[in-house]
Order: sequence, then C-alpha cells, then structure tokens
Amino acid sequence: MGINWRKAGLIAIKLAIVAGGIGYLLAGGRLNFGDLLAAASNPSLLACAAISILLVQPVGVARWYLLMRAQGGNGLGPLACAGIHYGAGFFDLFLLGPTGGDAVRAALTACRTPKGTRVEAAATILLDRVLGLFALLMIGILGILMWPADRGDGDRSQAFLLTVGIGIAIISLAFAAAFSRFLFERTIRPIAARLPFGRFIERAVASVHDYRDRPGTIAAGLFLSLTAHMCTIASIYFLASAIGMRVSPADCVSVVPICLVVNAIGPAGGWGVGEVGFDEIFRRALGVEGGAALAMAYHILWAASKLPGLAVILMMGWPAAEAKAGVGSDAEKQPDAGKSGKSAGA
Repeated sequence: MGINWRKAGLIAIKLAIVAGGIGYLLAGGRLNFGDLLAAASNPSLLACAAISILLVQPVGVARWYLLMRAQGGNGLGPLACAGIHYGAGFFDLFLLGPTGGDAVRAALTACRTPKGTRVEAAATILLDRVLGLFALLMIGILGILMWPADRGDGDRSQAFLLTVGIGIAIISLAFAAAFSRFLFERTIRPIAARLPFGRFIERAVASVHDYRDRPGTIAAGLFLSLTAHMCTIASIYFLASAIGMRVSPADCVSVVPICLVVNAIGPAGGWGVGEVGFDEIFRRALGVEGGAALAMAYHILWAASKLPGLAVILMMGWPAAEAKAGVGSDAEKQPDAGKSGKSAGA
C-alpha cells in the first residue's frame, strides 16, 4: 500500500505550525512549564475549570438539536444528535481548527437521515456554527464596551482593542448581509448555478435562510451559544487563576473571545497558534504574562473533554462508505426532492 503523500504533507505542515509556535515561545522565554505545574497544585480551581468545559458539549448538542427539530427532526432524535455530536467532536483533535470535526458530523448526519433531507440536515451544522461565532462576537463587543481604562499598556491597549472592535463590527455586518434575501438571489444563486455541486449549495443556503421565519429558534440558539461560550470563558478564568495570573472575570470576558477566534485559525485544535495568540493578547491588552501556559492548559483540558467521543464512535460504528456518499447522492435528486424536508419548501 503506497504512501498518501498529500495527507502526509498536510500532517507535516500541521506539526510544523504547532512546533513553530511552541518553539517561538520557548525561545523567547514566554512559555513556562512551571506555570502548568502551579495549576496542578490548585485542584479545586482545576475541578471548576473541568466542570465548565464539560458543560460546553451538552449545550452544543441542545443547540444543534433545536435547529434540527425546526426542520422536523429529519429522522434524528436527541440521543442520535448527541451521539453524532460527541463522536464527531473527537475528530476536532486531528482536523483543522477546533471545529474541524464538523465535516465528520456532516457526513455522519447525511448517512443517518432520509434522502431528500440530507442537504438540509447538514446545513443545520453550518447555521449551528454561524450562531456560535455570532454569539462569540457579541461577547467580544460587550467585553470591549466594558473595558476598564486603567488596564494594559495605556493607549496601546486601547488602540489594540479599538482595532479589534472595528473588525468585529465588520464581521457582524457581513453575517447580517449573509441572511439577506437580496444577496442570495443576486449573488449566491447565480454563482451556485455555475458550480458542479451548485444545487447542493443552493439548497443548503436556502435552508439556512428559511430560519429567518423562525425567530424563536434563532433566539434560543443564540442564547445557548452565549451559554456555551460563557462556560468556556469561565473555564479559562479558573485556569488563569490556578496558574496565578492576576485577571478578573471581566478581563476574561474582554479578551478571551478574541483569543478563541485566533485559536480557531490553528491546526488540530489550535495548538501552537493558540499559545502565541493567547500570549500576545493577554500581554498587549492586559499587561499580564502567562498567556501561553494558559492556552496550553486550556488545550489539554479541551482535548480531554473530546476523548469520550472515541467511545461513542466505537459504539455507533463508522459507516465510512455511506458517510462519504451521503450528501453527494442527496444533491443529485430531482428538484422537488428537497420538499420532503421542511426547509426546502418553507
């Protein structure tokens, strides 16, 4: 059996990014493993951090099931959604970014929902992430508005956060525009019509747009997203306290959303990139050292919270062939096939 050089190359690039980030911090003396040992000497704070991070996945399951139920369930009950969510979450440890397992979640969802609804069911994962990111931006804006003037490096920290605030505002406007019917009809639909899987894209985007008629579902989804992010922020605050960093809960609300966005850029859960991002942001915005060790402690705890997904995958089985073909076969159905799903015709 030959070596898949493409996959080997991607793995090598990921490892190089992780090693580069960690090496950069070690060379500059900005990553102190002693801080991690200090955290281990505070079991009560570590327990609070662990409980907070463990609450994130159940809240995520509830949010996704809420979106799925608005389409009629597509054949998936709450237990099935939980199994897919936890099982796919295990792959976040290996794929790009902390949400790389969503590709696995889409594949597992597609092979467990009826034909004619698979595209719409998979599109709920896209909306699930849109709501999550939008809620994170909302917390970021709140954090910047409540920013104390005497924190960080004076004018430099103010300028830093102002720049970030402008960026958040631009992204928020982009999200609002993405739900515009005018934008969909004038840009997305014509572009999708020219693509090989254009019908797949058109149905997925139309399914997401249908949620504009379900404001209660969107509001509940945003609330659950805010809850999940606040659990993550609480976990990071407890870890920072265990390490000995002088930060308040308000400080964490201000800067952690920015750190999490940077962390999402990194491979395999943000290792390497997240450490550099946490270190830079905590130093520039708060004037506090130890951000790199905090990110590493968070990554270790986050990875541990994903491990139960392996047991779920082993119990559910891994229908690789069916998962690979699931959404693609659904996209080739006749134009009226999507009407068996709520969002295709509503």
